Amino acid sequence: QSQKKNEALRQGTLYGSLSLALIIAGFSLTMPHLQSRRDALQCDSLCYGSMTSARSALSLVGGFFVSRLSDRDTSFVARTIGSGSGRRACLYIGTVASICGLIIGGATFSIVGMYLSMVPGALFQQNFSVLKAFLADLHDEASSSTGARAGSVGKLGMSVGLAFMFGPIMGATLIKTFEHAVALAIVLTAISMILVAKLPSTTSTKAPTTKKTGILSFLDVKAARTPAAMFLMSVRVCMALAFHIYITIWTVSLKQRFDFGPKDHGFFMSFIGLTYALSQGVVAKRVVKPLGPAGRIRVVQLCCIALGFGRYFAFHTQSLPVVYAIFACIITALGVLNTILTADTASLASPDEVGGLYGVLESVESVAGICGPIAGGSLALIDPIGAPLTAVVGLYFVVFLLVTFGYDKLIIRGKSEPKKTA
Repeated sequence: QSQKKNEALRQGTLYGSLSLALIIAGFSLTMPHLQSRRDALQCDSLCYGSMTSARSALSLVGGFFVSRLSDRDTSFVARTIGSGSGRRACLYIGTVASICGLIIGGATFSIVGMYLSMVPGALFQQNFSVLKAFLADLHDEASSSTGARAGSVGKLGMSVGLAFMFGPIMGATLIKTFEHAVALAIVLTAISMILVAKLPSTTSTKAPTTKKTGILSFLDVKAARTPAAMFLMSVRVCMALAFHIYITIWTVSLKQRFDFGPKDHGFFMSFIGLTYALSQGVVAKRVVKPLGPAGRIRVVQLCCIALGFGRYFAFHTQSLPVVYAIFACIITALGVLNTILTADTASLASPDEVGGLYGVLESVESVAGICGPIAGGSLALIDPIGAPLTAVVGLYFVVFLLVTFGYDKLIIRGKSEPKKTA
C-alpha cells in the first residue's frame, strides 16, 4: 500500500510538472510577439501598466475562487468534468481558459482585444496553485516529510522556470509571427490537458458532506483566519510589495547603465528562469531535507538578507557580470524561500481547505501586484532611487523580523497541531 502511494506521488509530480511546464511554455512563446503587438498598437507604459493592474485584479478574484472550488469533490463541476475530483476539474478549466485566451488574442488586433484575451487566463488559469494543493493531497496520503514536500514543490517551480527560460527564446528566434506562436501554444496547452487526465486519483478524505453548502460556506476558509495563515499573508505581502516596487526602477536602470535592448532582456530573463528552476528543483530539496525546524528558519533568514541587500547592490554596481552574479544569489534565495513557505503551508490546512488557503495567499499577492507599482511610482517622486530601494530593503527587514519572532511559534509548532475540518 505504501509503495502504491509513493508511486502515485511520483506520477503526480511528474505529470503535474510536465502539464504546468507546457501551459507556461505555450504562453511564454507569445511573449516576444506580444511586445511587438503592443508597440504596433502604441500601447505605452500607462496602457501596459493598466493591463498589469487589471490582470492582478482578475487574479485576485480567480485565484481564490478556483482554488476554493478545487477543494469541493462533490460539486457539480467536479462531478461533471473532474470525475469526482475538484482538483482535476479546475486543472481542466485552467487549460481551456488558456486556449480561449490564445484564440481571442490571435483573432483580434486591438487594445480591446488584448484586454479581452487576458481575461480567461487571469480568472481561471490557476493551475500552479491547484497543483500545489493536489500534491499536498498526495503527500498527506503518503505521510511525507517536509523535505519530500519541498522536493515535489521544487519540481513544479523548476518546470515553471524552465518554461520561462526556453519559451521566450524559441518565440523570438524560431517562430516568425504571432499567429504561428498562438497555434503552437494551443497545441502545447492541449497536450497539457492530456497530461492532466493522466494524473493519479487521490483518496484523501475531505470534509464531511454534512457541511452547509451555501455561498457563504464556499467563501469561508477557516484555515485562512488562523494566526499561522495571517502570518504567511504578511510575509507574502511584504515580499510581493518589495518585488513590485523594485521592478518600477529596475528596468529603467538597466537601460541607463548598460543600454539594455530586447535581446539583452531576453537573455537576462532566460538566465533568471534557469537559475530559478535550479534553485527550486535542485538546491531547495538538498538544503531543506537534512535540516530540522531551526535550520529551516536560519535558511529563511539568510534568504531575506540576500533578497534585500542583493537588490540594493545589484542596483548600484556598474559591472554587468556582477549584476548576473548577484542575481544568481537573489533568485536562488527566492526559489529556496518560496519552496520552504509552500511546503510548510500545505501542513496548515485540512484537505478540504488547503486549495482555498493557497488561493487566499495568491489573492493577497495579487493585491500587492495592484498596489506595488503605484507605491513604487509614488516613492520615486520623492527620491527616484533612494526611496524605492529603502522601501525594498525595509520590507525584507520586516520579513526577517517576522520570521525571527514568529515562524517557529506559528508555522513549525502550528503544523504539529491536529487539523480540523469544520
